[in-house]
Amino acid sequence: MTLTQQYISLYHLAEQTLLQSNISAFPVDPVRLCKKNGVLVTGYEKFSVVSGTPLQELLAISQDGFCMRYQERPVIVYNHDVSSPGRKRWTVLHELSHILLGHIDQQHLNIYERRQDVRRRMEAEADILTKCLIAPLPVALVCHVRDEKELRSLFGLSAEAAQNLYRDYRYLCARRRILALDAEPLLASCPRFFMEWRLKQLELSREQRRSILVTPTLEELKD
Repeated sequence: MTLTQQYISLYHLAEQTLLQSNISAFPVDPVRLCKKNGVLVTGYEKFSVVSGTPLQELLAISQDGFCMRYQERPVIVYNHDVSSPGRKRWTVLHELSHILLGHIDQQHLNIYERRQDVRRRMEAEADILTKCLIAPLPVALVCHVRDEKELRSLFGLSAEAAQNLYRDYRYLCARRRILALDAEPLLASCPRFFMEWRLKQLELSREQRRSILVTPTLEELKD
């Protein structure tokens, strides 16, 4: 990862979207965020019935989800049957990112109508915006995230996303690069969340200390 001007610009778009949608706690509820931005979210089965599109055709487009304009409205259709909640959260926010970036319009009802080179560029842009929506890394800094596991818990990520984003987090923290994101507006909106997260960390530490300090009974020491 490199801290490009594009990344900084997309981070601020994500921050603006979260603030305008009154998001002040994490993990982000992707359906709520979509509704706040005028986007309908529905599952494959329901969309199949309403639109008359066979389910297999929807799965052929994507096993996870896609966005499109349907009856003049932006719609995200996703696969409820995906087992990972983190992956479903990523899918919905990725498709919302396409919509926020203007990748679908009256001329292009879905991203798959774009040329391959254009689609590849749009997918890269949407990936960056998704990262910033699902896991604004200055929030992780204030929460004193110590490892991938905590990052995954904080933002409701899949294991793969947590691994990739923790690598980004370590890069941004090195030499204080993360300060270039100028994240004060978002951080100022989350004081209660930060307090609750810190209390959760302290409680976990207390339980860990207690488990270490507990003296085993004679019965427990027997073979």
